[in-house]
Amino acid sequence: MQLAIYGAGSLGKQLYDVALRVNEQDRRWTDIFFIDDIRQERQFYLSRVHRLTEVQQMDEPVEALVANGTPKNRKKMAVILREAGISLTNLIDPSVIISPSAMFTGGGISILPYSRVSSDAVVGENTLIQPYVHIPHDVHVGANSVFSANVALGGKLQIGEECYFGLGSVVRENLTIGARAIIGMGAVVLHDVDCDSVMVGNPAHVLRKSATGEVFHT
Repeated sequence: MQLAIYGAGSLGKQLYDVALRVNEQDRRWTDIFFIDDIRQERQFYLSRVHRLTEVQQMDEPVEALVANGTPKNRKKMAVILREAGISLTNLIDPSVIISPSAMFTGGGISILPYSRVSSDAVVGENTLIQPYVHIPHDVHVGANSVFSANVALGGKLQIGEECYFGLGSVVRENLTIGARAIIGMGAVVLHDVDCDSVMVGNPAHVLRKSATGEVFHT
């Protein structure tokens, strides 16, 4: 089995490093490379860059990860991979602590170093969890969500699909975060958040509604 990282960029480098550490322990993949149809260079970071059509023609089986930090784009890229006949796999850094009662609902989940998924937490497919994030007990995370580094969550949260949590944001326990919500960097969320809301500040308030789902251009 080979591993393809879909997106030759900064997040792709991080995922490549995690994949190397996993391979040191488990020897899961015979090769690790990038898929990118935009980048012109055929060499990136420590490996090769292939076009998607080239990967489809490979004799050895390939599984993939999405290397993009925006929920909307993660969802789109996962669809492209599946339509190309390439399955999504999970990538968990060896330093991550996973409770035996935690559940992953599908492939494409990437969890970077020193994070934790606690008891009875549920993480949706194609979710990205950056370093030093704690998914506490009984938290349900919708598919295609993104957690930046050092996000702090309370327990028993209901988090919708395609949510984005900025660097160092904080969310109180027992809340509902609606689908496609964007929680800004450093925001402190004390109340439920409606779908498509962009939240900023301490305490967090609604800056505006996001009509496009673009995290960095709202």
